[in-house]
Amino acid sequence: MPSEPVWLTEQQVIRINERLVEQTGEPHLLLHPGLLSSGMARPVNRWAYGEQDIANLAGILLLGIGMNHPFQQGNKRTALTAAKVFLQFNGYSFVAPDGEPLGAFVERSIIGMISESAFLKAMRSCAILTEEWQAFQRG
Repeated sequence: MPSEPVWLTEQQVIRINERLVEQTGEPHLLLHPGLLSSGMARPVNRWAYGEQDIANLAGILLLGIGMNHPFQQGNKRTALTAAKVFLQFNGYSFVAPDGEPLGAFVERSIIGMISESAFLKAMRSCAILTEEWQAFQRG
């Protein structure tokens, strides 16, 4: 099994939310700390049971945070940003898909209008392994 991914901490995700809602003048409030923990545990659990695809884990993180709605404001933005940061931590960049606006696609996924498998397939197409990380992996 490959080495464990670099995970975001809850404090990092809380800070992401603070910064995002600050930009729009919205209030920052973590309404449900347990739901944040639960959403962030989803990809960790999937990894423990054999999921090794970093893009899938990023998508699972996004859905976990977004569906659990732990913050007063900015849940979808926070979930997407957390997924992007997770990808960066693990040697990937995020390239937004063509077509449907990203925010609408994420929202439709979070509310269940798009299956998890279809969403994860789309996430895989957006996650690009960086050249630096490829060189590092080659040794």
